[in-house]
Amino acid sequence: MFNGLALALTDVNTPMIFAFCSRFLESFVELVRVYKNFPEVQILVLRLYTDMIKHFEFTVLPVEQISYFHTCTIQLLQAFSTVNLGVNRNVEWDEAEENPYEDVSVVLSMLIALLDVRGVDQMMANVPNAVLPSTVVFTGVNILIPIIKRQMLEVKHTLSIPVEKNMPCWTLPAELFTKHFLSLLYSIDP
Repeated sequence: MFNGLALALTDVNTPMIFAFCSRFLESFVELVRVYKNFPEVQILVLRLYTDMIKHFEFTVLPVEQISYFHTCTIQLLQAFSTVNLGVNRNVEWDEAEENPYEDVSVVLSMLIALLDVRGVDQMMANVPNAVLPSTVVFTGVNILIPIIKRQMLEVKHTLSIPVEKNMPCWTLPAELFTKHFLSLLYSIDP
């Protein structure tokens, strides 16, 4: 039901649907913690947040609601990290799946979708204690890096995220882009 609402978002109904969904955002985070042994539940919650990010028209929401959503997203990423960090994954099971390491791919899709949101950083720049999308992205990257293992990178489908032509992350200055990917290289387990 919630995924359907997320997919039906427009600039007209975003405030109403957000008002309804916001009551459950923290409950979804708790679902990830409770069902820590069920990656399917984690993936469904991560997809819901990703769909919300992709379809919310953030510019029609008050800054407090946007900041609350970003706070819940950080809590979701932290719960995902707590559940998955240091856990020995069943590599055979992951690689046998149609979309191996789908949870990692969905988190990466979520972070890329946040990078694609326009105007929110500027809208929230002068608001004290507001949680910016860039804060969520950097937190997400820092959470995700320790979870990514070498065998994940060896599977061809692991990072199969559709890249749009004018993605803001690909327009980073060359030096920053290089340093970011070097940090990924140094954090991968041997």
